Amino acid sequence: MATLKPHLLIYDALNPWAAPVAGSHGVPAVRLFTSGAAPCSYVIHTFLRERNAHDGGKEEEYPVPELDRRLSFHDREMIRAIIRDQGRIRDPEDRNIILMSTSREMEGKYIDYMSRLFGGCKILPLGTLVRYEQDDNDNNSFHVVMEWLGEKEEKSTVYISFGSECFLSDEEIQEVALGLEESGVDFIWVVRFPKGEQKDLKVALPKGFLGRVGDRGRVGDRGRVVEGWAPQASVLSHPSIGGFMSHCGWNSTMESVVHGVPIIAIPMQFEQPINAKLIVEIGVGVEVVRDDRTGRFRHEDVCRAVSGVIHGKVGDAVRRNVQVIGENVRAKSSKEMEEAVAMLAQLSCQK
Repeated sequence: MATLKPHLLIYDALNPWAAPVAGSHGVPAVRLFTSGAAPCSYVIHTFLRERNAHDGGKEEEYPVPELDRRLSFHDREMIRAIIRDQGRIRDPEDRNIILMSTSREMEGKYIDYMSRLFGGCKILPLGTLVRYEQDDNDNNSFHVVMEWLGEKEEKSTVYISFGSECFLSDEEIQEVALGLEESGVDFIWVVRFPKGEQKDLKVALPKGFLGRVGDRGRVGDRGRVVEGWAPQASVLSHPSIGGFMSHCGWNSTMESVVHGVPIIAIPMQFEQPINAKLIVEIGVGVEVVRDDRTGRFRHEDVCRAVSGVIHGKVGDAVRRNVQVIGENVRAKSSKEMEEAVAMLAQLSCQK
């Protein structure tokens, strides 16, 4: 800090130590939340409610009760991992501005509640921090898959990816595979394994699965299973993609919305169940049904969700919604970013 002498510090909300360090050098600090306003507000609200209850204070209800009601026991257990001591909700070194990677088009009421939680602090949505354009450095090995995708009908194919940090269990891989096969829907599935736990796809997937859905399969040339990596922006922007089965990480959620692709939600950890509930609430996707207590899902439920999005009336509805919301998010994103930049520039001059 002393060497660089910045005019302003923008720091990740997960690194609260940064604000007092900046303050000790006379540098204004602004906090950035890279998650959405719905999960952030819910987690902070729950932390404060539990702290108040412990201290004998009043337990205030979350102002969006329908979101709270939709969370299952298993959802709450996942969220529990991040409802811990949030430290100082307002650091004295913080300025009266908070940045969030979101858009009012998707989370207006949650942004407003975040402001309340932070004592009226100005919340500046940054619009989308995801790429609209196709990936410039697509892996050459994926070109064959993209050529295959180009032969599929418009909005006929589901893209499946659970991000770089979420991994399906052996049982979950089996259920997803069987659900995809049962649905009869074309798909591209990016399969990842934890580091040091790589498996042969023929062993990880149901016996004979690759042969049945591949280019020589008895059910036709329906699927491609790719291990490790895919150019997600290129895939989601392709006209043949009609759905995205996702873990509901915030970046993936925003990316799917701005590309107008309905989401088939299977949240895996942390705040992702709240993102999934938001997806359903604003009508841009569906969530795969799971056991309330264990979180286990069956291949029949995977099949039902996939078929519904690609072939059913629910798919028609969420597709219309996500296209409208995606267009509005893209249209407002530049304005939201410009407003944030203007306020940050003004703040940096007050050093």
